[in-house]
Amino acid sequence: MAGERPSARRSRAPTVLVILFLSSAAALAETAPSSGCARGSAVKGSCGLAGRLLSEALDDLRARGLNVVYSSDLVRPDMVVGTEPSALDPRLVLDRLLSPFGLEARDGPGGTILIIRKETEPAAGGAGA
Repeated sequence: MAGERPSARRSRAPTVLVILFLSSAAALAETAPSSGCARGSAVKGSCGLAGRLLSEALDDLRARGLNVVYSSDLVRPDMVVGTEPSALDPRLVLDRLLSPFGLEARDGPGGTILIIRKETEPAAGGAGA
């Protein structure tokens, strides 16, 4: 290196930077939490949703292929998933996530899944009887 020309040292610099960048990115990918379930990481359908914000859990389901649409008026920042859903199917996981909050999923246009408030059934002997 002491006897090398400066241009030879400069031409290796980009290669060294690329190798350093790629190895750093690989190391970060192994240690960073993922937003979705990795294949084979699910234990009884678990993606580690319990204790997370409901909005984060919904983002996980989006990453797994559900086209979930909701209003922040319904899915509020104080909503935290209480228990881990035991279902494997993402749509069933969605239903189990929403139920404790009085929300439900409905099929919408173009393959969307709309998050809405659960409809309450009228009491028997109500005004329509």
